[in-house]
Amino acid sequence: WIGTQKMQPRMAFRETIRMCCNRPGPCRSAVAALATMVFTMTSLQALMRSTQSFVGHHAATQSAKQSKRTSLRARQSGDGLVVVEPQARHSATVIWLHGLGDTGEGWMDVGPQLQMKLPFVRFLFPTAPTQPVTVNMGISMPSWFDINSLEPELFKLNPKGLKESAEYVRSLMKEELDVGISSERVVLVGFSQGGAVVLEAALGQDSEACGAVLVLSSFVGSRLPAALPATIVHFFHGEADQVVPISWGQRSFKELEAKGLKPSFKSYAGMPHSACAEELQDIAAVLSAVLGSE
Repeated sequence: WIGTQKMQPRMAFRETIRMCCNRPGPCRSAVAALATMVFTMTSLQALMRSTQSFVGHHAATQSAKQSKRTSLRARQSGDGLVVVEPQARHSATVIWLHGLGDTGEGWMDVGPQLQMKLPFVRFLFPTAPTQPVTVNMGISMPSWFDINSLEPELFKLNPKGLKESAEYVRSLMKEELDVGISSERVVLVGFSQGGAVVLEAALGQDSEACGAVLVLSSFVGSRLPAALPATIVHFFHGEADQVVPISWGQRSFKELEAKGLKPSFKSYAGMPHSACAEELQDIAAVLSAVLGSE
């Protein structure tokens, strides 16, 4: 690594990871876990830059002017659930799940940005329970379920904790229905590990009807029933994703197609395991198409 003077630091890091991962034994496991945690941090930094690009200079100025009001609309419960209340009459809800090692706060800034186009939407950003994760050498961190491997061929379907996390999402959906929001105006969004959870919540054995499911840089994590409920599903994935390879997302997309659904799949050149301004614009467009106006 030290000898690669002409290589950019991030490229040098990735090359070192690649070489170490080619070695068998503990070195490979330890480096793979380190890479997962580092790429998670990098993804969060990229997300912050993407949201700034998404709103543009004018919107960012408006957001700064409204920062005090936004802070009053956002509240956090004892279990880490962040609620961003709508700016207009509440008539739709988006439940947005984070990825491994993150929290609801990690994505909450997306709520006010999307509310510029969708002021009637309440955004819920729940936080996963803290538990040991096998792929990260048993280290405890916020995780919706255990992950034995980030290699698609080795990943064990129906991992411990996935069912319980899907049930939690359904309980959040029920709370929205109880206050008068119709099921077709509840949208589930999940990034990385969170995407597997929302797919299970909407399509699994005890599925709950919803308006749409948006799967960001993610995959199917369970054995889905042969017959799936008619549900709108959109996949979004970076072509440069080194944590959840795009081939995994494409395979999940094809699985839903084979089971009778008509999902869509949008890829982004150069995007790693993160988000980008173009993707957030596409998400806003999908939400507008599904939810319309208040």
